[in-house]
Amino acid sequence: TYPFQHQRYWLTPSGVSGDVTTAGLQAVTHPVLGALVPVAGGDELLITGRLPESGREWSAGALLLELAIRAGDEAGATHLRRLTVHQAPSCPADIQVHIGADDGTGVRPVRIFSRDETTGTWIENATGTLTADAPVAVPPGGDFIEVALPAEQHDEAGRFALHPALLESALHELIDTDLEVTDWRDVTVYAAGATVLHVHATARDDRTWRVDLTDAAGLPVVTIGEVSVAPPREAAQVHDPLYAVRW
Repeated sequence: TYPFQHQRYWLTPSGVSGDVTTAGLQAVTHPVLGALVPVAGGDELLITGRLPESGREWSAGALLLELAIRAGDEAGATHLRRLTVHQAPSCPADIQVHIGADDGTGVRPVRIFSRDETTGTWIENATGTLTADAPVAVPPGGDFIEVALPAEQHDEAGRFALHPALLESALHELIDTDLEVTDWRDVTVYAAGATVLHVHATARDDRTWRVDLTDAAGLPVVTIGEVSVAPPREAAQVHDPLYAVRW
């Protein structure tokens, strides 16, 4: 099989029960992220969650982008300027997303970590920046490719900013499955919970694309200023040989 084969890709909820507010946390409705705490003494946020065993089906690029975008929503910073993927999280794993304070220009750093259950070590999976200044979307013209989630996943799509399986399907139309995503730039989600996308793409070179994703009416859903890919790095392999970062 390959990462884009049609099967159930969505993650099951972490199974955490109870009212997190009794522990001084704010609840987050998401298949991976579950709780948020404002850090005392500043404007920082810490969002925590759990990546379950079923996360083995995910590519790191789509998953980490989703976590950064969803965390940015909680911070009021809905435009992702850049996200660099360093290493895939292992599964299962605890997840933390750190949103730093505004640097005075409206830019906030984001860092995503996972805790390897074999070693107990926290690993930095991705770093980037967020801002509230999202560009005005311009509907693209020209030809497109349509991708869609299976009907049984439509209800689940509403819990994501952008369902990673749908994003993977879109990028699979452009990117060699032997390559992995290393960098996202200028990403904005204009409409969450999409189940069908029209894919409009422009190649910048053989490793970089601009991607515009629209709905059936041609209205913007997601704009990706640049997505860059590269061959897998040996250093990015995790302890479990069954899980690798591949598009």
